[in-house]
Amino acid sequence: MIKIMSPKIIKINSIDSPKGVLSIIDKENNLPFDIKRIFYVHNIPKNSKRGDHAHKNLKEFIWAINGEIEVSTISRNNKREKFILNNPYEGVYIPEKTWSYQVTKAENSIYCVACSDYYDEKDYIRKWEDFFTSTIK
Repeated sequence: MIKIMSPKIIKINSIDSPKGVLSIIDKENNLPFDIKRIFYVHNIPKNSKRGDHAHKNLKEFIWAINGEIEVSTISRNNKREKFILNNPYEGVYIPEKTWSYQVTKAENSIYCVACSDYYDEKDYIRKWEDFFTSTIK
């Protein structure tokens, strides 16, 4: 039996020095998956909503580089959680089969998303009614 993980905050390993902070995100130190794709979102109007979908197999890790975003997740058993990301020292892991969306809470917010696979439109569940009624394998 495969155990599906729940969304959770993951600390980002960071090394402070007088020259700045180096932050490291990788499978060996903090992620439960290999990274195959990274994208970032910027120039986002305050209070705008993005995401609003689930993935059949893809896992994601979201972290804010600047500003503040609120990440909401809903699991298949209807467990709802909200995560506030407002510093570059932590992010939220979103496992497969989890509905999620992001709301930008501050001007000039920038956030990154690391993904376990390349873009594949067939992996998306974009309709809310399909999320609970489909037989996701």
